[in-house]
Amino acid sequence: MLIKKIFLLSLVIIPISSYAEEFSIIIKSPSGKTIKDAVVTLSSKDNKKLQTGKTYKIDQINKTYVPHVTIIPAGNNISFPNKDNIRHHVYSFSETKKFELPLYEGTPTEPVTFNKSGIAVLGCNIHDWMRAYVFISDTPYYGLSGESGSVTIKNIPKGDYSLRVWHSRLKNQSDFKPTKIKVTSNQTHPYQATVALKPAFKIRRAPKAKRRKY
Repeated sequence: MLIKKIFLLSLVIIPISSYAEEFSIIIKSPSGKTIKDAVVTLSSKDNKKLQTGKTYKIDQINKTYVPHVTIIPAGNNISFPNKDNIRHHVYSFSETKKFELPLYEGTPTEPVTFNKSGIAVLGCNIHDWMRAYVFISDTPYYGLSGESGSVTIKNIPKGDYSLRVWHSRLKNQSDFKPTKIKVTSNQTHPYQATVALKPAFKIRRAPKAKRRKY
């Protein structure tokens, strides 16, 4: 079988094969290690209309956002339950979505609506190490990689698509560019994508205190 390699800066897509109604891809680093929390999207001029009105959820547990990466179609909402016994202050200063939920406990009454496609970075005004990412998709065909680095997107019509792979630590964010692929009826193995990432950087957590409200 002839394998054609498409080099796109730090992103290398290796089309192995393709079958209709389901698309599979494995995301790896240049060293061959599988990559978690990579977002994969497929878009075309014939995209289905996005379903809106759904509310997703990002929890705050042990001073951590869970999950770390959330994908939602544009026009949907996210609720931010605080499951810690302290208060949090959720915010995003990203151009895609700017908002603040001042210090609170429990669950805010109103969820936050994300109407514009793009990426919103979440923080906490009290706990600097708390980071999470919301990927607002303009296509209904998307998926998020787990520990195995694999993503499977189902119910995709045959046709031509633009494939994008994004990660919060892309070595060069400008590398988030589309690669043309064709979804046909003869895919028997997943695509493979090699993505170069920046080293992981974590902000040091504050030491535990015996009594604190924040």
